[in-house]
Amino acid sequence: MNGGDKVPSVVKVNGVDVNIHWIENDEEMGKLIPGEKLGDSMGYAVTYPRLMVIIDKVVLEQSHELPRMTLLHELLHIISDLNGLGLSERQVLGLETGLYGMLKENKDLCEFMFSEMKKKSKRPPKKGKGY
Repeated sequence: MNGGDKVPSVVKVNGVDVNIHWIENDEEMGKLIPGEKLGDSMGYAVTYPRLMVIIDKVVLEQSHELPRMTLLHELLHIISDLNGLGLSERQVLGLETGLYGMLKENKDLCEFMFSEMKKKSKRPPKKGKGY
């Protein structure tokens, strides 16, 4: 990632903090989950005994998109588990690819979705049915 990119260490999901651990080796993995090794996966979503995402730091050096997509992928697993969705790996992969592409190609979308609406007119709202 670029020097100016802030790598997240905590993300809120369903109002709960999910710690994000960017690790380098099996020793660090073993400290987070005793007996576990990094293996071939780039990331892990853990919901028990505590919420966390673990990602191999090597993805930070491979490309601009890989760490972002990996983080999104693991957070989708957390969302699935916390909400009892039971999403399969294939479904998570599909959502990861679709959501990442949509957000990347529509930068104004996040601003529209999460910024407060600015008042453009002082006209009173129309009367009648509607939203």
